[in-house]
Amino acid sequence: MADERRFSGPVDLHAHSSVSDGTETPAELVRAAAAAGIGTVALTDHDSTSGWASAAAAAAEAGVTVIPGMELSTRVEFASVHMLGYLFDPADEALVAETRRIREGRMRRAEDMVRRIAEDYDITWADVLDQATEGATVGRPHIADALVARGLAADRSAAFAGILHWRSGYFQPHYAPDPMTGIRLIRGAGEFPCWRTRRPAAAASSPRTGCAGSSAPGCSGWSSTTARTGRRVWRCCAGTPPSTASRSPAPATTTGQASPTGSARTPPIRPWWN
Repeated sequence: MADERRFSGPVDLHAHSSVSDGTETPAELVRAAAAAGIGTVALTDHDSTSGWASAAAAAAEAGVTVIPGMELSTRVEFASVHMLGYLFDPADEALVAETRRIREGRMRRAEDMVRRIAEDYDITWADVLDQATEGATVGRPHIADALVARGLAADRSAAFAGILHWRSGYFQPHYAPDPMTGIRLIRGAGEFPCWRTRRPAAAASSPRTGCAGSSAPGCSGWSSTTARTGRRVWRCCAGTPPSTASRSPAPATTTGQASPTGSARTPPIRPWWN
């Protein structure tokens, strides 16, 4: 059937493209996922949904299910709390305004960090921009790539372990809302937020306080990093799948065309929950 909804594995619920700090365009990422045998991939760029349309178009050709998402920056004092949001309306006015504010804060932070680094190392803001694709939000990974290109670090990992380490004296936080505001924004735009956290897998049998618990109503899951292997495990099933009856815009069909009841701005994606 043309409107059949599918969800196939293996699954990757957290992937970045060159829209934020990934190294591949959204379309290239989808094709790489297909080549690796991934059946379903979520595009969750930092504070941006601008890669959804091209990822969806590539998914229709590659036979991969794409879950539209985003990694929303939130903060508790100086601690960064990244929140994964899925299946929301990318044109929601409140969310669009807040993510624009976050991206602008990220850009100012990056410029300030480069200005500080340039006092001690031979690097310029132009070097950093050379590492970012047009329209991308410049972040620390782009600064890391510029440091590598200038011969100031062996690779990204070395850059983050050295010059870009938060204790190096060059680090600076950027604006981000508090986690509860993040949850409200994602729920208001169409629901299904997940905190990106690190916790032992042994503790993952019950919801994390402040996530699926009563202190953060509406958060549907979390991610964790196992203590034994260090591998990240995504657990986004503490809540129930979003209701198609209560959310707008409606999902698109598997053919890559918008459903008859969907909004024209809905990207051509295949929803995963049926």
